[in-house]
Amino acid sequence: MTSTHGEDLASQYAQLVQQEDDYVDQLVTCNKLILDAMDIIAKRAGVLHMDTVKQAA
Repeated sequence: MTSTHGEDLASQYAQLVQQEDDYVDQLVTCNKLILDAMDIIAKRAGVLHMDTVKQAA
């Protein structure tokens, strides 16, 4: 049995939805890391070398 054009489109759509979910998960993780880094910087601002912080950012 051969797949129909509609089945191909549905499969492509499902793959794109999964890819989008993966990207959203990656963005959420990156956002958490950025917020954690900013929190560390804010808490230790007095003891951090600001040029190093700027380079890391």
